[in-house]
Amino acid sequence: MSRETYYRMKRQKTYPSGRVCEADDCTTRLSIYNRDHLCARCDEVERIEKFEAERGTATLRGPWVPLLRAPEVLGLMLDMRSHVRDRSVLGQKLTELAILVAAREWTQQYEWSAHVGAAEQAGLDPTVITAIAEGRRPPEMSAEEASLYDLCMELHRNKSVSDDTYDRALAAFGQEGVVEAVTIGGYYALLAMVMNTARTPLPAGREP
Repeated sequence: MSRETYYRMKRQKTYPSGRVCEADDCTTRLSIYNRDHLCARCDEVERIEKFEAERGTATLRGPWVPLLRAPEVLGLMLDMRSHVRDRSVLGQKLTELAILVAAREWTQQYEWSAHVGAAEQAGLDPTVITAIAEGRRPPEMSAEEASLYDLCMELHRNKSVSDDTYDRALAAFGQEGVVEAVTIGGYYALLAMVMNTARTPLPAGREP
């Protein structure tokens, strides 16, 4: 994203997807949900409450708010989140790289904001993060980072993967790692789709 584009977006109201609002207010959708609407015997209620306790918040945020409308789907999404957080075979740095690519390709500002700090803490070079944010291929990446970036980008943009890109990813990560990378990209694209539909806002005090 160029500096000019960044400041233009700051001056104008935009949806999380980046589209300029046509109305005076960009009212979020699916933003408030009465927990009493959830079935008292629903297994997902207990999981939701545990999830909130782990995050140290009184209420869900981000994609989990609209997903409350579909508790079973929410439960499946929480399962995948637990896997990504605790058991990803790619390791945290590469996992966060795949997440940032998905967030940028879907222009999902909440998702980006939620993970850019984690990517930095995991050791992803700031120049790599900046290039992804600006829509550029990072000029300097490790062989693993480059293989993962190319795999994810080809899927997001071309909806397919070339033999060369697949072979490099396979050599770098093995079959399990390739499948893991693809599913992480797809999972965070799915969450981005949910939030772009809901117009999920950035947390208070966060800049796009």
